[in-house]
Amino acid sequence: MEESYKRTQKRLRAIYKNMIRRCYDEEAKDYKYYGAKGVKVCFSWKSSFASFCIWSLQNGYANDLTIDRKDNNKGYCPENCIKQKDGILTDIDLDYCKGCGVCAKVCPFKAIEMKSKEN
Repeated sequence: MEESYKRTQKRLRAIYKNMIRRCYDEEAKDYKYYGAKGVKVCFSWKSSFASFCIWSLQNGYANDLTIDRKDNNKGYCPENCIKQKDGILTDIDLDYCKGCGVCAKVCPFKAIEMKSKEN
């Protein structure tokens, strides 16, 4: 368990450093696609790796996932970030969910389980 936690921390730190670098380091190879276009990192994440890490873990981050932005015109913040696996979205937008179960049937990772709501 501890080894898995260390791997997760190491990978999240690399994701965090790359996110900061491409948004703020003009020498970074991807800066032209991010920082030069005005993409920023929210204050709480920019000022604290711990804040970013806590959000990631509380929102289902795993080592086989990446973190990306929902809207590429907006920056990195909790409201605009999602998890992906192999370029496929792994978040469900509950505002649009109708409970039909199609997503569970077609998910190639079998990562979605439908549960009935109890009042």
